[in-house]
Amino acid sequence: NQDLCPWGPKIFDDSPPSVSDMFASSGCPNKSSPVAGMDYGLPQNFCSTECLSPTTNSGGDPHFIGFNQKLVTFQGECTLILLDSPAATATSEDVIIHVRTTRKLDYSYISGVAMKVGDDVIEIKPNADILLNNIAITVDKNLILTGLPFALTKVIKGRKKMIVSYSFDIGKGRVIDVIANMKSAMLSVQTKGAFPAETKGMLGSPGSSDMFTRDGRNLATVDNNTYGESWQVKDIDEQLFQVALGPQYP
Repeated sequence: NQDLCPWGPKIFDDSPPSVSDMFASSGCPNKSSPVAGMDYGLPQNFCSTECLSPTTNSGGDPHFIGFNQKLVTFQGECTLILLDSPAATATSEDVIIHVRTTRKLDYSYISGVAMKVGDDVIEIKPNADILLNNIAITVDKNLILTGLPFALTKVIKGRKKMIVSYSFDIGKGRVIDVIANMKSAMLSVQTKGAFPAETKGMLGSPGSSDMFTRDGRNLATVDNNTYGESWQVKDIDEQLFQVALGPQYP
């Protein structure tokens, strides 16, 4: 197996159950060194399909932990391209996630999330309201919404029921969780699963151990503000939020 993942083993989608079970029982650490099939008792030329990407987290004031698990703190106020990911396979959908950051005192936080999966756009507001293609929808507690290029599950958490978690299963092992804290009006985003190496944005790419600005500069050579500003949504980018709020590029 010469086509290795930068972070760890691949997901063996086409393997028989016995091999899948053996692979799962290995633990499959996200940030292990690249491995060949033989390292898990599989044939050396065993063909695998998708890389298992490390979990990313975006939230707080705000902190962005990318695919390479590096932390970037950005205190700007604007709309950012969090993730722009092409379809993982011919039967899956492109995914774009934009986040809106709002400034408060000496920090900023994520105050809005807009996501496009295929042709459908979802917007989550800080009060946990959700729009689907610019139309407000009601998702009951623990209801699974189907018939779209994703499955949506809503769970209410916390002692005072002020935490609302939306989980979007977009297929091919990819899950995007958006958590709304209605008390603080802050949102956070977590991605899990197999995202293509061509993915780009604030979270970087599963195909690289480095992170790069939109114009190709390595994060190691610029400061966090320059890095964040480079991923600001511009007038040439698709606008996912229903209403454009300032400040915006330029």
